[in-house]
Amino acid sequence: MLPPLLPLLLILIVGSYSYLGDASFFRLSPGAVLAVVLGMQALLVLAAYRHRGRLLAAGPVDSASELLYQFGRKLRKLRSLSLVLLALCLFNFGWGELVHDRWHFQGLLAPLAEVIWMLPVVGAWIGFWLLEYPLESLTADQEALAAALEGRKFAPMPPRWAYVLMQLRHGMYLPLVLLLALALRRLTETLLRHWGWGSLAYGAGLAVTLAVLLLAGRLVVWVWSTSKLTVEPLRSRLETMAAAGGVRFTDIRVWHTYHRVVNAAILGPVPMARYFLITDALLARLDDNQIQAVFAHEVGHGHHRHLWWYLAAFAAGGFAAAAVASAGMSLWPRYDTFWQITNYALVAVFLILVFPLISRLCEHQADWYAAQCMAARPQPLVAVAGGGATEVTSAVAAVVAAVDKSQESNDLDDQADYLGLEVAEAAPPPRLPPLVAGAERFAQALLAVVGLTHRPRDRKGWMHPSISDRVALLRRLARDPKAVEAFNRRQRRLRQWIAASLVVGVVLVVLATIYGG
Repeated sequence: MLPPLLPLLLILIVGSYSYLGDASFFRLSPGAVLAVVLGMQALLVLAAYRHRGRLLAAGPVDSASELLYQFGRKLRKLRSLSLVLLALCLFNFGWGELVHDRWHFQGLLAPLAEVIWMLPVVGAWIGFWLLEYPLESLTADQEALAAALEGRKFAPMPPRWAYVLMQLRHGMYLPLVLLLALALRRLTETLLRHWGWGSLAYGAGLAVTLAVLLLAGRLVVWVWSTSKLTVEPLRSRLETMAAAGGVRFTDIRVWHTYHRVVNAAILGPVPMARYFLITDALLARLDDNQIQAVFAHEVGHGHHRHLWWYLAAFAAGGFAAAAVASAGMSLWPRYDTFWQITNYALVAVFLILVFPLISRLCEHQADWYAAQCMAARPQPLVAVAGGGATEVTSAVAAVVAAVDKSQESNDLDDQADYLGLEVAEAAPPPRLPPLVAGAERFAQALLAVVGLTHRPRDRKGWMHPSISDRVALLRRLARDPKAVEAFNRRQRRLRQWIAASLVVGVVLVVLATIYGG
């Protein structure tokens, strides 16, 4: 899947141009502008093609997944470079001016102009996916062979263009949602002004934008091609976990990816458009215990209201950047353009450097919630060195208490097999402390997921810590009550900082606007 950071930066580049306008240093003819824009992106696709050829010519590797991973590392760099080239073409080569002024995409058609501005980058990414497809197919063939040997089903690789369409759906949903919100906002404001209610236009436009963002989960589950999860008794157990965690939702959906994505997610901050998603690959490759462990992590996000805190963090970052820019424009109005650019640059810094720190702390908190849920399950009678753990809180224990009533077997050997450990028949060792058992169960589910994705355990994502870091922290928390206290304090400070930053940001923007006026 495309990392969410790249579509967000794409939106930021296009949005900043919509606000700042053209600053071209080079005046080219319309044909030359089009040739430069398309040629730059085509060169990136050519670079990817040549890199893939070098990888294939270098000789055999341990597995097709390793080859795919090496090629993916190159594509990440080229995708980032494609965004840099788009910004260059918009601001300095007249690409934005060509579409907006010469092709007359203005007024209510302005959202279409923004779509067209994005098309060269999207075209390059489609080229990257087409080049990636043969390597994905080799990996899928190896996985299908392993599935046949293990006697389980495995979905065949989709046709080339079906694969590209799937990647587009998964990678471009953020621009789709935000462009829809922008288009509806502009339509609302235009209609209200036309009807003589101009004083209400701005507030109504913001309300429409907020409504689209809050209800976007319904659009995403349609764009991503999902269906209702009907597997029983798994669905009932997952519903019980969510209900006991206080997380209301619309549905639990199977996310159809041709078995190419191993993941689960929670979408939507409001219950009427909140969905839990589980990919087809996750359902096919993990057992019910592991699926419940992964699902408990997503319940943890909902239980701690992380989606709302993410929105608050984005708002705080945006207000802080706007406050700095407003203050700069008030003090040094001669450099108005510089401070406008600074505004968007600070937002980019927030997305790249600050938000990942917030998200990773929230991921750790959802992990810890899942570990406590797993601790409330029947414990395996296996000793683990280290001992010593705090008791599971009664609130979290309740999350799975009802689920365990439907479990058909608490057999010692089954539990030991789940952890990959052996139990001596003559004298069973003592039980694990509850949190140690829960942390180990969830850690094993994490390791199973990363094993299926072929992703290195030490690699961090934009929003996620590395699997190694996540497992290490869980095991430390399970054994050290003082570490739990420090962890909880850090989580409380995070929320205090977000709330304070949001309030201060709003106040500074208001003051800077008043002072500037």
